[in-house]
Amino acid sequence: MINVNNFSAINNEVIEAIDEAFKAVIDSSPRENEVLLFLANAHLNKSFIGSSINPYVIDYRVDSLNDMDRLENLQEYLQDRYSFKDSNSTDTRFSLSIELMIYTHLWESKTFLKSLKNLAILSGGNKHDWNIEVPNMGKHKFIREEIRDVFKGNGLKIHHVISKGFHSQLRNAFAHSEYSIALNEPQFNLLNYTNSPWGMEYISFDDWTEKFCYSLLLNWRLLEKISALRQLLQEGEPGYRVFLKDKLGEDVPGILLYHEGQDGFTGRLL
Repeated sequence: MINVNNFSAINNEVIEAIDEAFKAVIDSSPRENEVLLFLANAHLNKSFIGSSINPYVIDYRVDSLNDMDRLENLQEYLQDRYSFKDSNSTDTRFSLSIELMIYTHLWESKTFLKSLKNLAILSGGNKHDWNIEVPNMGKHKFIREEIRDVFKGNGLKIHHVISKGFHSQLRNAFAHSEYSIALNEPQFNLLNYTNSPWGMEYISFDDWTEKFCYSLLLNWRLLEKISALRQLLQEGEPGYRVFLKDKLGEDVPGILLYHEGQDGFTGRLL
């Protein structure tokens, strides 16, 4: 359970952290308009390697399309359960199980993790990575070391948001049915507990809800920020000067064009 004031505080903390991260990206950019490659989903499409088509593509949407159902479910749940018609959210066996599922899928989403990883890379004054690989196994190490700790090293508050939201034991407990719901306590008993420094035997519903909200809002507000920045861009010509890539993966000066009607991008080499 969480009340509307605490939810609003978490929401504001997440928005502030995301805004700070994007400011760091823009302020520390090694090249003009580098952040636009991130906004334009500049990506290496390996299926094009060896063909006549340049595999370094702009406006790659496959990941987003694959993630669409999860995001629509996330939005619907957020609007339904956290609209605060009452002053507090309510916990039921069903709602808690749905939240565990959403939480697990969120921290397994390669689309979400790719975005966070590239944002972390860019926030340190580095170039956009066209070829981020999210491992199928060991995502907890990937999230901690290649995302959270990079933000921490760059002095950005978003690492606190990730720490407050992500806990691999919770994700694994649901994924492997190693939990029980004790409504009378009220808490989750975590059956995958091990005697390690980070292990938990149980988590109260209130503490769980905070972790869930940090995670949910980080995913949702990041998408909103990306959408808002795209909508600020100038439509069509003359476009924005950026460095694109040729078929061999070499950086080449280019032009990136935003098309408002399709909320999409095209690019051309100079």
